[in-house]
Amino acid sequence: MSGDEIPAEVRSATRPALLRRLVTGVLGVAVLVAMVAFLPRIAGTTWPAVGDLVRGIAPAALLGLGGLWFTTVLAHSVVQTGALPGLGYRRAVALNAGSSAVASSVPVGGPVSVAVNWAMLRSWGFGRSDFSTYTLVTTIVMTAARLAVPLVTAVVLIGAGGLPSVAGPIVTVSAVALVVLGGAMGVLGAPAVRRRLAASAHPGLLGRVARGVDAALEESRAVLVDRWLTLSAAAAVQLVLQYALLVGCLAITGAGVGLTVALVAFAAGRLLSVLPVTPGGLGVTETGVGALLVALGAPAAAAVAAVLLYGLYMVVLEIPIGAGVLAWWRIAARRRRQPSAA
Repeated sequence: MSGDEIPAEVRSATRPALLRRLVTGVLGVAVLVAMVAFLPRIAGTTWPAVGDLVRGIAPAALLGLGGLWFTTVLAHSVVQTGALPGLGYRRAVALNAGSSAVASSVPVGGPVSVAVNWAMLRSWGFGRSDFSTYTLVTTIVMTAARLAVPLVTAVVLIGAGGLPSVAGPIVTVSAVALVVLGGAMGVLGAPAVRRRLAASAHPGLLGRVARGVDAALEESRAVLVDRWLTLSAAAAVQLVLQYALLVGCLAITGAGVGLTVALVAFAAGRLLSVLPVTPGGLGVTETGVGALLVALGAPAAAAVAAVLLYGLYMVVLEIPIGAGVLAWWRIAARRRRQPSAA
């Protein structure tokens, strides 16, 4: 892909900040390695104890959890096709796998995964406006859904008899983040604000970026208004399935915690996953959720084994699968170009 083939809004989001993102990414990987290495010690257990638990898990149970994980991918494909009609479920799964593999495996995975999304969508005949709308809509929907999980958890737990004190900060941070996200969407989504920003921008590159962002925001707003029910329902189903996956991981490792404790841990994990500290949120999420589970009464070794197994399905498994998908896509794209070149 040449620079002229990448939308201006993508170039503006990646090139000027590439060095900063690279440094941040390298630091993030360092944090990831440190957190995973010291996770058992933080939780109050040892790697041999965790390893003994993992080795005792039946392969059939692992395969069953793998099938459950794949249902979360299928649920997300509904969000993707809702954000970009005409994408199709097969391509949506491929797009998710390819971009997730990049985002989870390289220090500057976020910007690179955006470029991968653009390259794949462009090869399938989608334009710049389609790409921009898809990126904005899926980001907004999934970020809002993850931030809403602690609030839903609070409602469920209060109805069931009470909210644990440890869940209070989680709910507070989530509520504040949702208010900030909603306020930003409201301001940027206002037609008058967008027109003023576009009109006041520099007539050169900045002006083109501003006009591109204005158009993308307008198209994204229309998609969100028209398809909010489908997008919200699909995101909710995806999160419920991810919660079921966590419950399954806790069950097969013998953590012995109830559904409410698992729900609090899941809410904390979804909130931590929004923080772009390490690739895929790996390490930060496992450390936080593992420590929380231990604080709520789970055996330390079982809690660590469960969160690592959950991270394996949610993040690590995407890397080899996504790498295979990207290889398939490049071969298919090359074959499509060969007849026209001949």
